[in-house]
Amino acid sequence: MDPALGGFSLYQLMEMAAFSVACSISQVYDKKTHPRILVCVGP
Repeated sequence: MDPALGGFSLYQLMEMAAFSVACSISQVYDKKTHPRILVCVGP
């Protein structure tokens, strides 16, 4: 989709995906017991 036509840019899609993962992780893992979490992603 063309961002100029109301779609999302690739950067926006990646940012929304990262935010979704961060929200899910924060709901599952307590910050006090898991202060650091490493997420490895790729193709």
